[in-house]
Amino acid sequence: MKFNKKIMKLIKLFILTSVIILFSGNMIVYAQENEENLETAYKYLNSGKTADAAQVFENYLKTHPGDLNIYLQLAYAYKQLGKTEDAKDYFNYVAFNSGDNKQIKTANEELKLLASYKNKNKLITSGDDDELNKGYAFINKGDINSAIHIFEKYKLKHTSDTKISLQLGYLYNDIKDYKNALKEFEFVEAITKNREEFDKATQSSYYLNDMLINNSNRSTEIYFYNVYDSYQDNYISNLTGHVNFKLWKNAFIGPYADVYMDAKSNEHKILNDRYVEGGGFFKYRVTDFLGLELRTGYVHEIDFNRNSFNYKPILYMGTRIGNPLPYLNYNNSKKSYLYLDLFSTGLYDYKFRNLFGQVQLKEVFRYLTGGFSYLEFYMSQMAIADSKQLDYNNYIETGGGITFKPNLMNFPALFIEATNKSFFVGPDGKYFDGPLKNTFQIKAGFLINLKTLL
Repeated sequence: MKFNKKIMKLIKLFILTSVIILFSGNMIVYAQENEENLETAYKYLNSGKTADAAQVFENYLKTHPGDLNIYLQLAYAYKQLGKTEDAKDYFNYVAFNSGDNKQIKTANEELKLLASYKNKNKLITSGDDDELNKGYAFINKGDINSAIHIFEKYKLKHTSDTKISLQLGYLYNDIKDYKNALKEFEFVEAITKNREEFDKATQSSYYLNDMLINNSNRSTEIYFYNVYDSYQDNYISNLTGHVNFKLWKNAFIGPYADVYMDAKSNEHKILNDRYVEGGGFFKYRVTDFLGLELRTGYVHEIDFNRNSFNYKPILYMGTRIGNPLPYLNYNNSKKSYLYLDLFSTGLYDYKFRNLFGQVQLKEVFRYLTGGFSYLEFYMSQMAIADSKQLDYNNYIETGGGITFKPNLMNFPALFIEATNKSFFVGPDGKYFDGPLKNTFQIKAGFLINLKTLL
């Protein structure tokens, strides 16, 4: 049949495109191996593992001896570790070898600070500073609990010393007391006037929050997608929420709510399936990229004006190739990242008596503009199909767009994109025997993907 040949051509084209994208993504990852090692080093810095970061920087410089930015980062790392002589060596190297006036100025200023710090220490033999020296000595011996005891006593007398609170945050993180670590980092965020301290505390808070939520016995998830579609001249929204209660590792139960709405559908002309649904769910993350969810609940179908019991088994897979940082700190010279998102899902929706499948690829260039703010330029390819062969559920959509996120950790991501849809079937549910129907649309809206502790 003509239709079958055309569909097979489309499927082959889609598979070929996916393979090319995957191959390109792997080549990008291979080419960026050294850069990802640096990202690992920055993550070590942000989580307080300064010694591990310094080792990665040292290894990097063996193959990139001309990278003066990394010499500067390594000097800061050794300064934080208390290895003053090593820090001086690297700051001196930057000062005498860099052709960048800003780097030279920074290195010379740090050398002056290290010299003044050394002179000051010659005068310190007793009192609170002597106690701090004991605390740092405990750190060097690996006795973290004793160091925490010393620094906590010191903090009682010096409540606004953000440097000590930052150190305590790293120490609590080392002994896996994440709640106290987060409390210290949030305190530093709130009162410090030092940009470097603020960046370190903010990044550490971000990663700790994420880890605490993922390991928590109780948490919430909210997904809210709201968009204007120029072809339909229609506003479309999908809001899904979960309250998660952990049963065991990677297994959760709890209530959920799912609402899908648009402004133009009605019983005579359905552009999107509209419904309000709520009930209970069981969810299990098999691996980092594979999960299973079973929802059972009560649903109201708006355009059919009917209520019913519903169940929905969902199998989903997704991964990210590449590792873009979410935050740009003061000392980070790397601002741009390439990554590839892959996602697919299959589900059966009893209320529609319909089986759905979706595959999506997204190639993204992220440019960090400061703090949590970034611009993303992306290309995307998506295929959707259902077993009832409804026209609005069977198409391939390709396009590109721009995303902007302001400098607020939980603020929605704003986007605008242009896409083309090629439909498999017509309004009567029959396959197209001639040229496939195509539509071009501009979409603009926002996306919220929020996880919080309960």
